[in-house]
Amino acid sequence: AQDAAGNWGSPKLVPVPNYERPWDELKEPLVETTPLDASSDSVVADDMQDKAKWKGKAAIERLTRIEDRSVLVVKNTVITRKLDQPITGSFTLTMDMLHTNYQRGGIVVLLDNQLKQGYGLLWDSSNEKYHNGEGAVGLLKYDLDKPFVFGSRGQSISPRVSSGHVAVQQPLAKMRLIYDAKSGDINLWVDGKLKVSGKDKQFTKFNQLLIRGNTSQLYDNVILRPGVHE
Repeated sequence: AQDAAGNWGSPKLVPVPNYERPWDELKEPLVETTPLDASSDSVVADDMQDKAKWKGKAAIERLTRIEDRSVLVVKNTVITRKLDQPITGSFTLTMDMLHTNYQRGGIVVLLDNQLKQGYGLLWDSSNEKYHNGEGAVGLLKYDLDKPFVFGSRGQSISPRVSSGHVAVQQPLAKMRLIYDAKSGDINLWVDGKLKVSGKDKQFTKFNQLLIRGNTSQLYDNVILRPGVHE
């Protein structure tokens, strides 16, 4: 600085902002804080923040897209979860689901307490060349002599058709499986579109939700309710 006579004085040191310092807002990742919107009669309602209620080997991982959120990752294994209350009769299962690889099969089934009898869905990611890369979905019935294991095979009770959602492309597909015990109708919607229908009314008692993974599938926002809910 110069004085009144124009003489230069000693320099002054002044603090300047440290623009390289990280913003406080970025010290922690942005996480999903909106609670899962599930009805009070739901017997399973899980947004995959914690896998403590699932029995078996699986992992919770962060899934980053626009925001960070947790998803259930199921590899070559079978995991189960007991319902908060058993279901006798109809049920509605909704969930988000996605594959991480082609030529893999993800299965979700509602079974009795012995893990032998019940209904569910298969999403086979298939070969990328087929089904426009969407994989194929179908309905399954299980009537086993022994409890469900990784290699257990169910009976197809519907055709297998293209899922309508690219098997390995985010966002996760929105699945809705409805079983009407009175009529025996079983229907599967993917992203709001009816894909396959079947009919069977042999089983009406359900105690456990089972997921059979296949390196790997992602799951989130699982909601299971008694009754038919469109």
